[in-house]
Amino acid sequence: MAMKAQGSPGLDVDETTSDGKSIIGELKTTYPYKESDLGANQKNNFIKDFEKLKQNEADYKYFFVTESKTFEIVRSKYIQYLKGVNLVLLPQALSNDEFVITYS
Repeated sequence: MAMKAQGSPGLDVDETTSDGKSIIGELKTTYPYKESDLGANQKNNFIKDFEKLKQNEADYKYFFVTESKTFEIVRSKYIQYLKGVNLVLLPQALSNDEFVITYS
């Protein structure tokens, strides 16, 4: 992800595991504009990323966020976009699986 320019097209994560499973993901470092929701432009960008995940086939799909407030907002207001996607709060999820939520 560090090699991919911010705002460039395509997925932030598009990899294959050693056993041939595909993994895709989007990463957001966004802090919400509003107290309890994203701003209009933020919301549009998030929805575009949710759609990218939905439209691409993969064995595992992830939506990574780095801000606790953003994690809570996505978890409470945007679940309709997350079917088949894992919502992950970084870096907390590295040591606590409560910060990985799977939407089947």
